[in-house]
Amino acid sequence: MRYINPILLVEDLDRSRIFYEELLGQRMIVDLGGFMYYSGEFALRSRDSWRTVEKCGLWPQEGLWNCLEMYFEEADYDGFLTRLRAWKDLRLIHGPTYMVGRRLIRFYDPDGHIIIVGENMRGVIERYLDQGLSMEEISARTHYPLEFIAGILKRAT
Repeated sequence: MRYINPILLVEDLDRSRIFYEELLGQRMIVDLGGFMYYSGEFALRSRDSWRTVEKCGLWPQEGLWNCLEMYFEEADYDGFLTRLRAWKDLRLIHGPTYMVGRRLIRFYDPDGHIIIVGENMRGVIERYLDQGLSMEEISARTHYPLEFIAGILKRAT
C-alpha cells in the first residue's frame, strides 16, 4: 500500500484556492471540478463534490475541522510574514514564536484547518552557523540529530 496525500474538505473551493495559491504560494496541478490536487502533495475537495458521502452523514461535524495541521516551510520567512499581515480576515492562533530553534506561526485556513508556517530548516541551520554555533549546539537547539543537519547542508550544495 502507498500513501498518496491528505484531502482537505472545504466549504468554498474558490475561497480556499485563493488562500492556498495566493497566500501560501501553492501550485495547482489538476482541477477536476470540485477536487484540486496541489504540487505540495495535498488536495482540496468541495462540499458540493461530496454529496454522495454527505448523504451517509460523513461530513465533519461543526467544531471538528481543526484536527489537522498542514505544515509548510518558507525560505523567505520575513517576506511571508509581510504577506500574511496584509491578508484580510486572517484568524491567527499565535504570532511568530521560536519552537525547536526556528520561528513558527499558526493560523487557520478559511475552513478552520490549522496552518503552520515555519522557517526553512536550511536557513535556520545557516543562521546558527553564521552566529558561530557548532553543529552540536545547533542539534541541541533544533532537536534534530547531527546526521539530519549534515544531510540538509549536503543537499544544499
